[in-house]
Amino acid sequence: MSDYPGDIWVIDTSSLLAVRETFGTSMESRLLRRLGDLAEAGALIFPPEVLGELERGALSAPDPPLVWARANRARAEKKASLETVKAVLLVASDVLDPDIPEEQADPYVLALALEQQGLGLYQVTVVTEDRRDKPAKLSLATAAGILRLPTVPLHAFVRSKSLLA
Repeated sequence: MSDYPGDIWVIDTSSLLAVRETFGTSMESRLLRRLGDLAEAGALIFPPEVLGELERGALSAPDPPLVWARANRARAEKKASLETVKAVLLVASDVLDPDIPEEQADPYVLALALEQQGLGLYQVTVVTEDRRDKPAKLSLATAAGILRLPTVPLHAFVRSKSLLA
C-alpha cells in the first residue's frame, strides 16, 4: 500500500514504450524523471511482468524504458495476487494474445489495478496505449472497461498530471 494521498496509476508496458514516440527524444529523459518522481511518491506502479516484457523486448542498450523500470523497481513494482489474476482471466481471458508464448503483463496490470481499487483509498487508473481489439485478443483498455477500471493513454496521463509543464 502507498502513502500517496491521491490517485494511483498502474502503467502498462505499452505506455512506457510510447514515451519517446509520443513526446520525442528531446523530452524522453525529462518525462522519465517525472515518472520516477511519481513512482517515488507511490502514485505510479507496475507489476513485475511489465519489467519482464521490457527486458524481452529491449532492442538496444541502453533502452530508456527498461533502464527506468529497473531504477524504479524497488518503489514502483507491486505484485498482484495469483487469485486476482485468475479472477481477471475468468472475466477477460482473451486479454492474452494467443500468438505470444511468453508471460504477458496485461492480466497482471489489471489485477494490480483491481487490488489497489479494492483498498478503497485511491482512484485507480490504468495507463495504456493498448486500445485496438483483434479477433482473438481484447485490448487492455477493453478488458479494463469490462472490469470497470478507467484507462487513459500516456498523452492524457502526462497532460492530466502536468508532467511536462
